[in-house]
Amino acid sequence: MDIFGSLFGWLWWVAQLLFGLLWLLVGGWVSTLLQIVVLALGFFVWRHGWRQAPAELWRQIRALYRFLNGAIRASEAMERARAPEPRRSVVAPVVTPQPPRQFGDVTINISSALSGLMFLGLVAAALLGV
Repeated sequence: MDIFGSLFGWLWWVAQLLFGLLWLLVGGWVSTLLQIVVLALGFFVWRHGWRQAPAELWRQIRALYRFLNGAIRASEAMERARAPEPRRSVVAPVVTPQPPRQFGDVTINISSALSGLMFLGLVAAALLGV
């Protein structure tokens, strides 16, 4: 009976670890995108029915992509048209070299730090058996 208890405990620990990893992924930008897709799909199911909803959603996403891509290209073209033509310089530009990166030079944002701390907390809780 003891072997089944330890096997069950080990499997429970692995399941908690996998759930923690999944929760870490779903807790950030993946969750935001997933929520937007679920809301949009729900609206399209309500509007067009469950059979046509995925095709209609895909059609609208492609139309939105084309619109945004055209807007970005148009704004870039307008900026180029507004900007005066740069003068040609005979002298080569001076480029200051960047110092080489050393071990420990890490740029991390707050979201990544908090997600990492949450993951470490979940691992610590699983190891302590909380």
